[in-house]
Amino acid sequence: MAYWLVSFIFWYIDKKDYWSQYRIHTPEEFKQRNRVTVGEVLRSILLQQAVQTVLGLCLGYLTAAGDFHGREDYDIAIWAGRVHRARDAVPWILALLGVDAKTLAVNIQTYAISMPLTAPTAEKPLLLLSSIVYPHLGDGLTYGYTGWEIWGAKMIYWFLEPAARFGLAIFFSDSW
Repeated sequence: MAYWLVSFIFWYIDKKDYWSQYRIHTPEEFKQRNRVTVGEVLRSILLQQAVQTVLGLCLGYLTAAGDFHGREDYDIAIWAGRVHRARDAVPWILALLGVDAKTLAVNIQTYAISMPLTAPTAEKPLLLLSSIVYPHLGDGLTYGYTGWEIWGAKMIYWFLEPAARFGLAIFFSDSW
């Protein structure tokens, strides 16, 4: 609907010759270069939309509703497992960079305690850091995952993954 509305607005602006002083090409140049008629464009657009509608109806008919709904918790749990495994790799990555993870944790803990924050707020960096450096301890476990791992998994599932898919789709649609 939006496509047809915007197309109609531009068609109307072109037919009424509004803002002609802002055109890059004159109407004569445009007619020489553009050899496609309005009818051919409309026919192509309607064919494309018909094919998309038929494919959408076929996919809707062939797939069950359970394929699209109710898997969110499972997918978030999969991402939480990936975040958990990535968290376990942090001490190893720091060691490859020449940083002692335990010393870093002690230094950050000392700095965090010296900050004039309320007790619950001051403990949050410590819990996060201790769960990275000492993964076997854990705090606030939810099915074996810490709260920040679940939060990170939700952020990936609901925001980062759709943004990456959208960016990839835009990349390929602009490439062809």
